[in-house]
Amino acid sequence: MMNTKKDEETGEALTKRNIETGEEEYILTTAPRRKTTFKIPPTYTKKSNDYKHNINLDLSPTFSTALLFLLPTTIFFYPILGIVTVMIEAIIHVWAHRKNKSLKNPHLYYQSPLHIICKEFCGACREEEAKVKISKIQEKRADKIKKYGLEYVRRIVT
Repeated sequence: MMNTKKDEETGEALTKRNIETGEEEYILTTAPRRKTTFKIPPTYTKKSNDYKHNINLDLSPTFSTALLFLLPTTIFFYPILGIVTVMIEAIIHVWAHRKNKSLKNPHLYYQSPLHIICKEFCGACREEEAKVKISKIQEKRADKIKKYGLEYVRRIVT
């Protein structure tokens, strides 16, 4: 006795016989529908001034990111090239720090090509990153004080 009925053209199972009740049940051949719609996180988009369209802030991969992925392989096969790359990167990184100190425009900032790697070992970069984190925490606290007033401060103290 056969428990399933199949489509003759495609061979898909259309119905299946339930052993307990003896009734035929239809098998869904499509994927279940999503109950909620997909939403892009607000960190990746920014509202423009005219509110008609969103501006995508996500950075697309560039040639330098492709080279960053090839760097470990290059260092593995040519260690001398890795040493030269580290020396050049250190020189460019120090130059970028000196150049950034002398800049008058706060919106302009120089970085070395491998800044992602160097900033983990550079004391000045780590200090700057800590300053930014602390300032964000203080801004949140100041916003709460502005919003809730002195009552918020009293709750912190007591």
